[in-house]
Amino acid sequence: MGHLSRCIPLIEQLLQQENTCFLAADLQHLRIAKQYFGNRIEYIPLNPYPFKFSTKGFSMSNIFLESIPLWRNYIQENKTLDHLVNELEISLVISDHRYGFFSSKCSSIFMTHQCQLPLSRFGFPIQWLHKFLMSRFNFIWIVDTPNNDFAGDLSRVILPNSYYIGQLSRFEQYKLKNKAIDCILLISGPKEFAKICLDHFMPKLHNFENKLIIGPKNLKPFLSEKNLAYFISNENWIEIDKHLINAKLIMGFCGYSTLMDIAVLKCASDLIPTPGQAEQEYLYKKQKRLDKSSL
Repeated sequence: MGHLSRCIPLIEQLLQQENTCFLAADLQHLRIAKQYFGNRIEYIPLNPYPFKFSTKGFSMSNIFLESIPLWRNYIQENKTLDHLVNELEISLVISDHRYGFFSSKCSSIFMTHQCQLPLSRFGFPIQWLHKFLMSRFNFIWIVDTPNNDFAGDLSRVILPNSYYIGQLSRFEQYKLKNKAIDCILLISGPKEFAKICLDHFMPKLHNFENKLIIGPKNLKPFLSEKNLAYFISNENWIEIDKHLINAKLIMGFCGYSTLMDIAVLKCASDLIPTPGQAEQEYLYKKQKRLDKSSL
């Protein structure tokens, strides 16, 4: 969902520049996008990547096991895009880190904050493949500042056709108000990790009187009757936005889009990495170093 979140301000800008926009995504993402754009854009259902998430985290062995279905998905989405480019007369494709979404029939842009993947030296084959797949695009848009303020080493340029486009946050469209909510526990990311996030922050949440818990519906059985009174489902993003712009403190996982959103919201944060996700573990350590240096 973080990829969708950062695409919202980009789509809004493209619409303001009088472009005709098509959004290709899975049904869950399209449902959220319709809350922001209604009938101003056209929606194309697209199969999600066949990732399998586990609370034990990711491993190289899992990546190799999933390599065949991922490669099949890559081939299929490239064929799908060529068909869409012809049928809809598309002149520009912007892919948010979907490797197969490039076309030889029009300019194609790969948007990412990970020019380099957070892998050990043993992950060199995957790092090489990542670079090769990015090189098939005409341009690379890096979602970060030229100083690598948000992604650090992950967003350092490795291909010549790369351009920094700054941070992207859907909250840039809102005017910040006097913050009336002491704390929001925002549970985002793969649903398999939701309970882990809840268990980690619940003891801290008890310290706040004016608070909210925002997350997937499958968390409700794990909440006491008292805490259910503070719970809001994460299905209606427009409604959630109204609460987040009023938060003094946001707790949750340190996803990349969350970090950019918090910078725009100008609120305090208490974040942890999603277990087993090397990118978030890197971002978490980077954020901790920055916090210590600012003391």
